Amino acid sequence: MWTSLFYVVFFIFSQNAEPDPAAVPGAASEAGPAEERPTSRLTRQTWWQADPFERTRYCNQLAEEVDAEKARAVIMAPLGSSAVERVREYLALRGAALPPPNGAFFEPKVKLSTTDTRRTRSAPPPPPVTDLLLGVPYTTQDDARNQLFADLAERGCLLRGLGRLKDLASPPVMFEAAFFEPTLIFREEITAALAEFGPLLVPAFLEESLKNPDREKQPDAYFRSRWARFVLQSTPSGNPRLNLQSATLDLQKKLMDMYASFQVAEAIGPILSFANHEDEELRAAAREAIVTYLSTGTTRAKMGTVKTAGGQETQAVLYISARSQAYHAVKQQLEDVTRGDYDRTTVGEELARQLFRQWDLARMKKHEVAFAQALQQAKSGDLDGAVDAYRQILAFAPQIPGKDRMAPAFLLKARQSLEDRDLAQALQYLRLCLLTREDPLVEADLYYLLGLKEEAAGDRPSALLMHRMALVRNPAHLHAAAAIRELDPMPRTPVGDDQRTGLLLAFLAALGLFVFLRWPTAKV
Repeated sequence: MWTSLFYVVFFIFSQNAEPDPAAVPGAASEAGPAEERPTSRLTRQTWWQADPFERTRYCNQLAEEVDAEKARAVIMAPLGSSAVERVREYLALRGAALPPPNGAFFEPKVKLSTTDTRRTRSAPPPPPVTDLLLGVPYTTQDDARNQLFADLAERGCLLRGLGRLKDLASPPVMFEAAFFEPTLIFREEITAALAEFGPLLVPAFLEESLKNPDREKQPDAYFRSRWARFVLQSTPSGNPRLNLQSATLDLQKKLMDMYASFQVAEAIGPILSFANHEDEELRAAAREAIVTYLSTGTTRAKMGTVKTAGGQETQAVLYISARSQAYHAVKQQLEDVTRGDYDRTTVGEELARQLFRQWDLARMKKHEVAFAQALQQAKSGDLDGAVDAYRQILAFAPQIPGKDRMAPAFLLKARQSLEDRDLAQALQYLRLCLLTREDPLVEADLYYLLGLKEEAAGDRPSALLMHRMALVRNPAHLHAAAAIRELDPMPRTPVGDDQRTGLLLAFLAALGLFVFLRWPTAKV
């Protein structure tokens, strides 16, 4: 009886009790946001024992944390040919697209008939090799098999990470992996990933794509060159104009140097347009590349056999060399700029220098016209418009004649900024003023303002240094002297008293010598 009563009471209390949030689905969202689950707790030694979903999570973690140098050491590690053949057999049975074991590469055939293309149903793409390797079941009976597939799956994950890492260090490693026997199976994935690299692909692939080795004597080099050419031509990376437009400044300079060194004719037009760019650094690099085009390479035209209208074969010029194309491009630009008024010469470098000189004169004339208009704006009272024009002119023509006439406008803007208590803006205008005209008084004011800035930031030694530099430029700067007395109340040797200190020490030395010689004990 008592046992039955106990069970009844326990049942009633269990029904009224609040359920455990962890045991009820959806209760965690009501109680609050659940803790984020860690990416993967697996290690390199234990990850292959997990299920395919945990392996994929670990693979993504490897891809996100990839480092090019460390990944290369793992990817290019040697592996036996028999082990590689065992993996190839496993992947071939599951429909993977694998290149030949010898590394040969042939361009995929393209159907030119639109009718056949419409009628033919597109087959599903083959499964990625890395995904197939991640799905290999773990076995407790063959540790060598587990280690083999885990090793190759890790290499595939690292190659995926390099494909996502848009950096100049990734394409060289992926290029080597595409012809390395253990990682040859990943070539299709590598080719697809390289399509997204843009201009970053060129430094690692351009030189190899321009080679033309003999297939019989150098089969490996032949297929490497053929694959590099296919990757460049089938992606936007093979367009020099797009590469130069989308690259950063450092990469632009590197690409122009490479295109000129390897005499890539398609890059002459884009590089020549950059030779008249407003950016001085980019303009100098482009002009150096044009001179390289005109001073290296050959002028010999490419001859070949063509068929005439009657069906007869004859020898004709297929295309002229890149050096000759650069010569004609520069000459045409010079004709357009000077309207035929230039010194005739067959030396390409001299024509290029004449063209660059004409471009510089035209650019300087344009800036001089803008400078005259800005001076008129300043006279008419439009100070803000004049200062904006001055800054633009200084950005592109810092050595323009008469730039010292800009200084009063910058000084006035600095004074207005100080009245508005905008110290950063005042410093900027004072720096611009010093670019136009060197003035010790302005430099002293600049150092004084820099001292105030450091003082506001709490850097007392730097503030003292700036104020003392202001006194060096202008010993009569009262504000700097007052700031020094406030920051450093201890007496210091005044600035400029070194000579007087030296004279005092010399006088004391002479006095001591005189007393020593006149002292009675000094006589013999």
